[in-house]
Amino acid sequence: MNWPSDVSPPPRILSLPPGAESLDEAEAAIELWEHYSGKTADPSQRLVVCMMMAQQADGRWAAATTGREMPRQNGKGDEVEIVELWGLVQRGEAILHTVHDAVMLASQAQQRLLSVVENAPDLRKKVKRTWRGTGQQMIEFRNGGVIWYRTRTGGGGRGVDDIDRLVVDEAQHATEEQMAAVAPTLLANSNPQLNAMGTSAVGSLSAW
Repeated sequence: MNWPSDVSPPPRILSLPPGAESLDEAEAAIELWEHYSGKTADPSQRLVVCMMMAQQADGRWAAATTGREMPRQNGKGDEVEIVELWGLVQRGEAILHTVHDAVMLASQAQQRLLSVVENAPDLRKKVKRTWRGTGQQMIEFRNGGVIWYRTRTGGGGRGVDDIDRLVVDEAQHATEEQMAAVAPTLLANSNPQLNAMGTSAVGSLSAW
């Protein structure tokens, strides 16, 4: 299996997750996002998405957990948005996108994705309903795909179960207690994935 031809390997040793056999879905997800967002994923972003979405021969994710550490405002949001958009539109995934304990961050994450969806008439038709209320942000698609945006607390996963994808945004602020509250949402799923992303850890406060 080869990496996409337009992705130049950085000067470091890289390896695919164990059992990885295909990057086809990753490449299709990047193409879909670029078409609707009007943006172009840079080589680093493409590489990260390929690592996140590498699949085994049976179609399961090669990595059950992925992590991305990078300073703020450097494209992590686009990377996970590529994966989320594909999961919602093409796979009908149930996604729980968790953020640090700040409602504004949940609203910002929702608005980022909505700006892509609402600017494309064919995507907009696929949306069944949208909730924008404080603490209840959600986008539901007609194919069953749904994404909830929640702030992480001791009960951050309450009312949400059988999640396909758990996104831990601003993961440097995630505590052991918060992770214990949201991680069980993945247990009922046969092919779950946890995507953690953030900047450098905050001393002994960070679980990640």
